[in-house]
Amino acid sequence: MTEQVLFYDDYRLYLSEAFETRRLRNPNYSMRAFARDLGLAVSTLIEVQKGKYGLSAARAHEVATKLNLSQRQCEHFSDLLTAQFARSTEQRVMARKAIEHRINNFVQEVSLDSFKIISEWHHLAFLELMDLEKNHLDKARYAKKLGVSEKVIEDSLDRMSRLGLIEITANSVKPTSQFTSVNNNYNSEAVRGFHKQIIEKALYAVERQDNEKREVSSTLFSIKKQDFPAARKALMDFRREFASRFGTTENADDVCSLSIQFFSLLAEDT
Repeated sequence: MTEQVLFYDDYRLYLSEAFETRRLRNPNYSMRAFARDLGLAVSTLIEVQKGKYGLSAARAHEVATKLNLSQRQCEHFSDLLTAQFARSTEQRVMARKAIEHRINNFVQEVSLDSFKIISEWHHLAFLELMDLEKNHLDKARYAKKLGVSEKVIEDSLDRMSRLGLIEITANSVKPTSQFTSVNNNYNSEAVRGFHKQIIEKALYAVERQDNEKREVSSTLFSIKKQDFPAARKALMDFRREFASRFGTTENADDVCSLSIQFFSLLAEDT
């Protein structure tokens, strides 16, 4: 079984993904702020992003850590820069071999469009809403239902069409995929961003929605650490069974999110 970690073939994709995700959370987030958070001069970051300037292996690893990449991704990010900019031919060759091994043995690159589909909650809700609206192409109605602007709806339609997730005709739009969930197996800022947005929507529901329309509850209990994998699998099985039982397109009149949070409450060093 391959490990689900995103190993891009271009280090700049990690930078673009992180910057886009942070801008989604804060539209005022700038390249200068991004450079500051990565510990780089803004001029250096711009040159790195253009592919005109490299970083040492140690510096690349520091930047990757600040991008919240996993340990393997940090090594991969550093190797991508080494393969392109190292002065030593031997170092470049070794880095390329390590890169090829990871890409050939782990999950391949996703496009920026795919990243946005994963990282922005409204895309998946939009796909579900299309069934409720009988696939009528009414951008204003979709925008009102989801609480977003018509520009967001237009961008989403364009993006999902390019990815083949929908088919658009003069008066209708139809999903071609059942892609309406995001799991937590990919160590990606896109996925982390999606889950944060859903949690924010849940907080909003706690404040604004009647109890009859939501179920938010918590159970605290002790567990053996060795049982975490089995517990996670049981939750994933439950989520799929729940969606299969209640998810329907026949006479449906609402779009919901089932979010389950299961995590340790203890400090990392305990």
